[in-house]
Amino acid sequence: MSILLVIFVFQFIPKVYHSMSLIRRMAKVTGYIFGTISLGFTLNIIAYLIASHVSMVFFMFVPINICLFKILLTS
Repeated sequence: MSILLVIFVFQFIPKVYHSMSLIRRMAKVTGYIFGTISLGFTLNIIAYLIASHVSMVFFMFVPINICLFKILLTS
């Protein structure tokens, strides 16, 4: 259980740091593309979360599926 907690913390801390730096940068922008800062910030956060979930699927589930496929082939 502690290994899962350590893995979670190592994944969570960079995301929080990136989100906080994004908040600071978005506070300086006056809304060039979008009408308000909050709309641009919301769209950036959604895009970041989707990209992080897609990359997590690639790095977590693809190796697991490969291992399961090898096990099924040998049995």
